[in-house]
Formats: sequence, structure tokens, C-alpha cells
Amino acid sequence: MIDMKLNIFLIAAAFGFFAACKSPYKATDRPVAKVDTTASATDSSSMNKMPATSDSTMTPSTVDSTKMPANPDTTTHVPVDSARQAEPDSSKMPTTDTMMSRTTPAAPAAITVVAATQTAFTTQYPTASNVVWANYDSLAAVPIDLRMAGWKKMDADDYLVVFDNENEKYYAWYDNEGNWIGSAYKMDDISKMPAAVSTAVKNAIKTKYTGYSITSVNREFQKDKKNYEVELQKDDSKVRMLVNSTGKITQVFKYVSKKTE
Repeated sequence: MIDMKLNIFLIAAAFGFFAACKSPYKATDRPVAKVDTTASATDSSSMNKMPATSDSTMTPSTVDSTKMPANPDTTTHVPVDSARQAEPDSSKMPTTDTMMSRTTPAAPAAITVVAATQTAFTTQYPTASNVVWANYDSLAAVPIDLRMAGWKKMDADDYLVVFDNENEKYYAWYDNEGNWIGSAYKMDDISKMPAAVSTAVKNAIKTKYTGYSITSVNREFQKDKKNYEVELQKDDSKVRMLVNSTGKITQVFKYVSKKTE
């Protein structure tokens, strides 16, 4: 009986010893998958899609070889569509005259003078030369002060004509009905003033305008009147007087220029 229990104990001890020698199973243990050596990590079949060389025979079918430049030069030459290279429409090109008109300013329009005025002028000054007509302009540069002349009021419908006559540069004014308004010219030689006029001016300088001197004389004509517009100057002060042919001073304008500091 004792031998039997001993044998059972020995058998159980042997079994326990065998079990202790075996590594216990862990939940993290997984079977290792076998690597298929027949398949590469990189599909070698895809390598067949890349050209091995630059030989055109290796051009893949996905690339249209007809669109590739024949010359392997890096610059792609785009063929020119000959249909788009037609000659420009000459009817749409600017002409020489058109181009010239863009760069050359147009000449001012000629002044149209009514026949009655033109006839009055040529009758009064038949030997006039270098005649230039213009419409009346109150700001035009003329040799006389029209305020002193006392002529009729003029507007843009009236005319100013500048011309050469008897070796003098004349200015004449006419209205648009052919009526003469007046004429004037600058006297370059003031010694030609009539004696009565010269005496009247000298007396005025002695009595009223000491230190002034004559700077210009303009002769004016209006119908049966002949006047002389005489300008005197002293420093920045100017005096203009209108003297008739008998030596009477009819008007005097005094001008003072303001000095700028």
C-alpha cells in the first residue's frame, strides 16, 4: 500500500517537473507570418513601365510619341500655324496721312471776313501788304489803349487787321458791316510829332511830371480825328496822355507799378 502511494507521488512529481520546464503561453505571442520570397517589396513588373534607355523604341504606350519633339533639344519648338500668319489687312492699317495728323497740329481756321468789310479795307488802304485778319479780342496786344481812344464798343463779331502801310505797321478796326472804327500805328521817330503836340507834352513834363521822359508815341485815326497817345515814364511810374493835333491834352492815365520786396 505504501509502495503504491509512493509510485503515485513519484509519477505526480515527474509530471509537475515536466510541466514546469515548458514556457508558459503569453497573450502577446503571435505566429510569425512567413515571407513570400517569390514576391518583392517593389513590384518588379512596374519597373517594366519605365524606359530603360532613351531609345525611342522604349517609349511607353501611354506617351504619344507623335507629340514629342523630334530633336532632343530641351527647347520645345511649337509649330506655327500658317493659317494664322496671313498678311495684315491693309485697310485697317493707318495711312501716312493719318499718322501725320496725329503728330502735326492742325492749322488754325482761316478768318472769314464779310465782303463789305473787305471792300472797305481795300478801298481805304489800297497799298497795304502782309495783311493779317483776326476777330476782335479785347486782350490782344495792340499799340494803343482803347479806353483812351473813345471809340465805339466792339465785340467778337468785329475785326482787327494788321498790315504794312507807308513803311509803318498799322492796326485797323472794322465792324462786321464794313464800317471803319479806327486805325493806329507806333511812331518810331518821335521827332515827327507836330510842333503843337510836342510843345504840349514838354510843358506837361515841366509843370506836372518832373523827371519823366517820353518812352513811346502812338498815332491814332478816327474818322476826322487825329490824336497822339504819348507815354511818359519815371522809374516804376507811367503816365499816358491823349493829345489832339492842336496840342490839347484831353485825357491822362497814370499807372504805378507795385514793387515786390
